[in-house]
Amino acid sequence: DQNDNILVQPDIANKEIFTPYRETIVKSGKYCSEEFFHPGNKQTISKQIREVMDAEAPISRSLLCKRILSIWGISRMGQRLDSYFEELFSSGGFYVTQYEDLFFYWLSETQFRDYTIFRVGIRDAVDLPPEEVANAMRHILTDEISLPTTDLSRLCAQLFGFARSGSNVDAAMHRGMVSAINKG
Repeated sequence: DQNDNILVQPDIANKEIFTPYRETIVKSGKYCSEEFFHPGNKQTISKQIREVMDAEAPISRSLLCKRILSIWGISRMGQRLDSYFEELFSSGGFYVTQYEDLFFYWLSETQFRDYTIFRVGIRDAVDLPPEEVANAMRHILTDEISLPTTDLSRLCAQLFGFARSGSNVDAAMHRGMVSAINKG
């Protein structure tokens, strides 16, 4: 749904309650897409993955792949790339959470367990970790105390910068609400 990615700046009085989402700027040397699978580049790619993880974790698998592929000038993900990323990610020692068919990568289980912030900025709704959405919902409820779930989802989506809801935004808010309920 194209309307899912229409973004606006959140309009909240206390802007210290969240962290801006900062996209990683990985040094993109002279990498060639044809050399991506060359065994000699495996260590370089692993280092790039670590740089993105250090800056952006928790991060969705799709966004992590997109960041690395863009460094190498590759625009589309295929089965071979997907399998290669699976191998690289599993050797990275990251903690992984799964919601339906979405995977989110964390630096460690401790980061996952202790995560209390939310980051606003330009990300697709599908790339929002449910725990981050849950944290934003908790913040909203500290001010509002009680809200109908539809209002909570709408306010939370606005906090993340989405002007309108759509299937992807609604699904991200729902995953966040489930995460918040499960966490207590």
